[in-house]
Amino acid sequence: MRCLRHSGRAAAAPAPNACPIRRRIRARAAECVSFDVGSPSELRRLRTLTQSLQLDGLPAPAGGLPERSAAARAAAAAAAAAALASAPAADGGDAAVAGSDAEEESHLISRELKDCSCCQDVLDVLSDELSHMSPHNTVTALGRLSALAKRAPASDRAAALAAPPFGGLLRLLARQLPEMSAFQLVNALYSAAALGAPLSRVPGLLPAADAAVARLAPSFNDRDVCSALYAYALLRHGKPGSGAAAALLARAQSLLDARALEGRGVSMLLWAVGSLGLRHSGLTGAAERALLADGGALLRGMASQGVANCAWGLAKATGGQVDAALLDHALSVMASLGDDVKPQEVLNTLWACARCRHDPQAAWGPLLRYCERHAAALTPADVASLFHALGTFGRTPEPGAAPALLARARELLPRMAPLEAASLYRGLGLAGLADSDAWRDLTGDALPAAWAAGQLSDSTKRMAFQGFLAGRLSGAAEALPADMLLDLKAAWDQGLAARPRAAPPAAARRGGGAGGAAAARRAAPGCEVHSLLEGLGVRHDVDVATRDGLSVVDVQLRAGGGRWVALQVAGEHEFASNSGQKLGPAALQQSLLEKAGYEVRWLSARDVAGKPPHRRALYVAELLRALGVGVPDGALRAAEQQAEGGAAAAAPGGGARRRGGRGQAAGGGGGGAVVSSGEAELLFSDPKVSGANGRRRGGGGGGGKGGSRRLFPNV
Repeated sequence: MRCLRHSGRAAAAPAPNACPIRRRIRARAAECVSFDVGSPSELRRLRTLTQSLQLDGLPAPAGGLPERSAAARAAAAAAAAAALASAPAADGGDAAVAGSDAEEESHLISRELKDCSCCQDVLDVLSDELSHMSPHNTVTALGRLSALAKRAPASDRAAALAAPPFGGLLRLLARQLPEMSAFQLVNALYSAAALGAPLSRVPGLLPAADAAVARLAPSFNDRDVCSALYAYALLRHGKPGSGAAAALLARAQSLLDARALEGRGVSMLLWAVGSLGLRHSGLTGAAERALLADGGALLRGMASQGVANCAWGLAKATGGQVDAALLDHALSVMASLGDDVKPQEVLNTLWACARCRHDPQAAWGPLLRYCERHAAALTPADVASLFHALGTFGRTPEPGAAPALLARARELLPRMAPLEAASLYRGLGLAGLADSDAWRDLTGDALPAAWAAGQLSDSTKRMAFQGFLAGRLSGAAEALPADMLLDLKAAWDQGLAARPRAAPPAAARRGGGAGGAAAARRAAPGCEVHSLLEGLGVRHDVDVATRDGLSVVDVQLRAGGGRWVALQVAGEHEFASNSGQKLGPAALQQSLLEKAGYEVRWLSARDVAGKPPHRRALYVAELLRALGVGVPDGALRAAEQQAEGGAAAAAPGGGARRRGGRGQAAGGGGGGAVVSSGEAELLFSDPKVSGANGRRRGGGGGGGKGGSRRLFPNV
């Protein structure tokens, strides 16, 4: 029933019968009185409206209401409905009078919409007035429905979205978008998104919205930009059109550069950009500058949810390139607030750290204890994010926290999406938690069921296979079904084939064209090390697959004593960006190579690139000598001369400088232009960078060089 409260409002202005909506109300009331039609609720509504709008007294037939047959009443009702649906022509031909009437009609419709107290009330108004609604009325109707639906049961909300009047409202919105102002456009999109309206089902609506946004975005204020992007993210129909996205992101960047956004707006903006998967280096750079300006004043003024949204959104939008100071601030906020934060805020922050390879370090303890205390409140996505972060950093939770977290993970398994289950599986394996009921349940039931249903993408298969390998290396006996394991191994092989190569492909060597550029990108970072080794005349092999096919050696070397050395050229994804600690996947790679019979050492590509070009050959030569790999004397002397000549050219005055020979360099007594073997040994002995110094476990070298044993004979 329509809940109308017009009687408590101020009376309308004079000229009570001039407006078309007033005439329709009066005509309908007269029909109801004369022919005894209309429901009791409609009669009450008409009585209230005629009193509130100061309409003339209603005509009543002399002698009371006539008795009429059911057929006559039905015919009269149909005639009355038809008369009500067609608006009479405006009095007079004056355009100004007609415009005034239209404005008053729009005002009355909006007032009636605002007086609605439930979704059905709004739908009733739409049924009566849809053909007479202005853009302002459309925005008001969407806003009122959105506000009322928040408090309504889910069934009422679903019924409202499926009702024919609501479908008519969306079609009207599609027609009116080109004539809406910026304020109306943004409010319409935001309200429709909050409702969960199926905009994609209305032909032409989303393209019309994109066109309107692209046209009006340069005039958007801070609220408009944030609300529009937030609405697109809530709609979940995909990214905005390229023109709309470019206009919105450019406008957002200009507002950020002008420091025109407050903390809440920045948080909403970054969450939306991250959710939509939009990439815009100008916007994210401007956002970081704004957040960290004045000692991070904007960040310090945010609530915990805003801080978490900023960290998560930036990590998504930049592909994991977020300023360390911002992540450290987010971690300190989450760790210091104790139970005053929400689980999703903590887990989104941990996910952002994992995406950016930023080790939480001291924050791990309080955050894991928080998760233990609030384990019952964790959702499937929260649990997947938590164990994803633990696996990424190869960290095992504290003994006191592990049981509650593992029990919650097992409890949530039936509700997990396949990607969440695979992420949990990988995290359990890399974090050393394969000896748990959750890992066994995933191995024996959850993941095989998802695979059999065809729900695992290739990247998800690689994630699951990584978790399986880590579990088997830690001694877990459970195995995935053989046919599933072969399929996961095939996806793993595809990933190995696409990894960066130590030797530049033929396309990169030939150069030229998009293919050569793409091949050169895939070849980094190991190709320069390969070139330096070739220049030094050191025998080596590159991109060598182990005999079991589970890993690839970047650079294979033969060292003294018949040792086979796997020199892995570490890019940016093998070690934590802030602590230098080896990440979980890199530790797994090292274990696989050691099982294959190699002595594993890591060489940072960034360290090599950080050396001046004239010093790189000698730097690598000294590293090889520290490993026990022979370097031809002539090549070593040439590298020393190159380093000395480059240093002399770079020194003030440009004069040549004498230096000792090879023995002096090895002893560390040479000038600062030469890397000493002592420095090289420090690099390889550093537990954050190097592998174990123990003897190799296999019988011979990998990659066909000896008798390395297969880790999984059935793979």
